[in-house]
Amino acid sequence: MDVVTLDRLQAENERYFFARLRSQDKVVQLYEQPSLQQQALDLMPVSAMRKEARKESEQTGRDERDCLMGQVNKWFYGSFFRWLDKPKCSRCGTVTKNIGILPPTIEEQRWLVGPVEGYKCPYCGTDERFPRYNHPAKLLETRRGRCGEHANCQALLLRSMGFDVRHVTDWTDHVWVEVYSYQEQKWVTCDRDYFSREREGKKLSYMVAVSNEETVDVTWRYSTKQNEVMQRRLHVSEEWLARALAFLNYQKQQKLSPARRETLRERSALELAEFLSNYQKQLEPKHTPYTFTPTDEEINSKRLQVQYCCASDKYRRGPKMETFLQGWKSGTAAVKSVFRKYEHDWTTVLNYLRSRGVKEADLTTLRKGNAFLSRLPSSPTGLVSWAMDFSTSGLVIDTITIITHCVTMESGKVDWKLEGDDDVVENLSFSSQRDHKSHTTSSLRGCKTLKLTAVLSGGRGKLAWKHAQLCSQPIDSEGDSSLDIAVTLKESTA
Repeated sequence: MDVVTLDRLQAENERYFFARLRSQDKVVQLYEQPSLQQQALDLMPVSAMRKEARKESEQTGRDERDCLMGQVNKWFYGSFFRWLDKPKCSRCGTVTKNIGILPPTIEEQRWLVGPVEGYKCPYCGTDERFPRYNHPAKLLETRRGRCGEHANCQALLLRSMGFDVRHVTDWTDHVWVEVYSYQEQKWVTCDRDYFSREREGKKLSYMVAVSNEETVDVTWRYSTKQNEVMQRRLHVSEEWLARALAFLNYQKQQKLSPARRETLRERSALELAEFLSNYQKQLEPKHTPYTFTPTDEEINSKRLQVQYCCASDKYRRGPKMETFLQGWKSGTAAVKSVFRKYEHDWTTVLNYLRSRGVKEADLTTLRKGNAFLSRLPSSPTGLVSWAMDFSTSGLVIDTITIITHCVTMESGKVDWKLEGDDDVVENLSFSSQRDHKSHTTSSLRGCKTLKLTAVLSGGRGKLAWKHAQLCSQPIDSEGDSSLDIAVTLKESTA
């Protein structure tokens, strides 16, 4: 095959690909029509949903808009839309059998119909038609279909309620809706089962999200097998795809206000960071759970004390509190979506504040910087656990004292739980001890094991992940601890 032929084939691939990138533009523009939005709103119990959302927000602290999104989806799934695999016979109610594709009627073509599936009743012989409509106005009337109709109808309803929505197409065989979450400051999927599709053997390649303001390749939000997927993304070069998306977004955003374009740029940056974070999680070595067991010296003293210093990222133990583990993960029993943040370069900020007349005395805390554990920016929650096992020592737990330093802001929170043998569980409530939190308990007395778990969640805005900080301490305090677990032991009476 000569070079000219190869160039021609590549150009044809690019034309086809570009047309497919634009294929949903006509439909998503319909979501913006005021008359169609009003038609959707007239069908929805708007007042009742807003009331429930406000109540949920007050009870949970979640953003009211996210609660409203949940109410809309609950109503949509529960009472409005019906999933349809095969239509039932309109005469006798028997489930029909597919007989192939039929030509659309003129009326069906008015509603952006795709294929028209033909069915026949095996009992009475009645013919049935199942037009695959793409026009959301028609779907407000039919209220039935599969993923295509489902996504189109749901997107219109959410858009009518003021949410930013995107119509997502998996180029294998599926479509769904993404909605922008104000609580999490990121796009979230309305297809709760989608993340299992790759595990079911779907050969994913391209997943493209489209709205009236942007077209985005969102493959890396949903795929955990980047190397495999890249082997199937051969229709066009990645460089060409990036240029094509940039061109489409430039066209869509030309008439937007500068403020709106800036908002979209900020969201795009955070979304790219999310994709990169998902990829980095695949590159990280598998976490090996660690369980603390007592040494002979600790058995004789009937005491095991472990400290972690986030500033130095080291664990210490024993009477002299000597370092014995390096790296916060090395001493954990479980980790999910948590990382160590080390902030120290405040030079630029300090210089700026000085130029604005801020006094040196007011800059003291900024000079230090901070080290802390936090959830990943792309995750709504993070979890970390520590475990101890005394079963081979002949001793059992008497008392446990935990001292830690947590920082929470806005609606961020750190929930602690202590677990022992035989489903013994205590949800911890810490008392303030200067800058640290302290808790002493005997609820696990007689147990041979313990597991301490912290769950980080909540927060608001773009930095919500920073609003729940675990083991937080200044970076110049490497001699101090930000987590201290001390267990006194006693002889087993069993």
